[in-house]
Amino acid sequence: MNSVLTGSIVSLIDNVCVITVMAYTVSHSKYYLEWLDEKRNLKNKSFLTIIFGLFSLYAAAAGGVANVRVLGPMLGGLIGGPLVGIGASFFGGIYRFLDLRYAGATEMAHSALLATVLAGLAGGLVYRWRKGQLPGLWTTAIFAIVFEAFHMALTVAMEYQNEIVISTVKTVGIPMTISHTVGATMLVFITKNIIKTRMKEETLRIDRLNMVGQMAANVAHEIRNPLTSVRGYLQRMQMKNDYYIGKERCHIMLEELDRTNLVISKYLLLAKEKVSHRKSRCLNSVIKALHPLLQTNATAGNSSVTLLLEDIPELYLDENEIRHLLFNLVNNGLDAMPAGGKIVIRTFFKQNKVVLAISDQGSGISPKIMRKLGTPFFTTKDTGTGLGLPICYRVASRHNASIEAETSPEGTTFTVKFSIPAK
Repeated sequence: MNSVLTGSIVSLIDNVCVITVMAYTVSHSKYYLEWLDEKRNLKNKSFLTIIFGLFSLYAAAAGGVANVRVLGPMLGGLIGGPLVGIGASFFGGIYRFLDLRYAGATEMAHSALLATVLAGLAGGLVYRWRKGQLPGLWTTAIFAIVFEAFHMALTVAMEYQNEIVISTVKTVGIPMTISHTVGATMLVFITKNIIKTRMKEETLRIDRLNMVGQMAANVAHEIRNPLTSVRGYLQRMQMKNDYYIGKERCHIMLEELDRTNLVISKYLLLAKEKVSHRKSRCLNSVIKALHPLLQTNATAGNSSVTLLLEDIPELYLDENEIRHLLFNLVNNGLDAMPAGGKIVIRTFFKQNKVVLAISDQGSGISPKIMRKLGTPFFTTKDTGTGLGLPICYRVASRHNASIEAETSPEGTTFTVKFSIPAK
């Protein structure tokens, strides 16, 4: 068997193995998952640039007649946009450029660098065309094949149709095209599976919350009616002086009934069909009204609650429900700081949404617990009911809002984003 062809096959197998490991590792990383969740900040963009750049650098350094140096920038562009793709291209592109220049192949060095940069740019243009959404598997495969054909033509043209270059392109063209096509479609396939799994988990969480909410409404109403009757009789007995049980016991019974009624009220907040009494009001006013109570609770634990409220448009709010949401999120933050600390409540207007952000200075939330946030009855507290965050998610849902959580060893921030009502 021809040595070049043998090298092509070996290089192809090696590249596919490396691509598989890279695709699985990248697609399960925290920053990549945040990018898929559209939390596209400079940190995540830098991560993608470095990861795909290092992959391109590895391919360029490993060499092989079917090396996938341009695949890193191509994938970076497809997933992160033009800046990520072009940024990633300089890792392997510059290495290959210097390597070929050192070997005396100046013209080939220029074509290698240009092809690598164009791969990142081409992937970025597809990203813009798809408006930030991943392309389908067939679209990805066709894109990889077309670009590789362009890459071969560019190499031949810049080498002035050198016979040796043409012969090499004919030999390695198919293995290189297969490597790029398999690599690109593999990463897109793995990523789409992750997105599908996360969507299923979110749908399951919402369905579970709906089921619990409906159950909560039914159970709460069935229990509340007899409790109301019992409480009424106890109040009548308490007003008389000749009843046979002591006033102290009667007072304890009333307190226990009130505590039970409070738990039932929490269940009712979970109810899917609960009617919200929403009126046009400013979220800042609700926060300011609740601040003294929140500050009192914080002071008891050697903590404080600071308000950073910007000018925001009015929203249609159920004030009682928003108070519950604020109280639960702030209390969770206080519980996360047993030694004391500062809770910061911020409001601001961004991307046509009113944003409420509540930050603590706790030690953060573990990834295992993060995945279960909002699950009814799940709690890490010894005396918790596991209803606080589910109530927050339900209240947010009734207000056409979404809740996001960001955590680190320096603390956790819960962000509630309210859509502006149509006029």
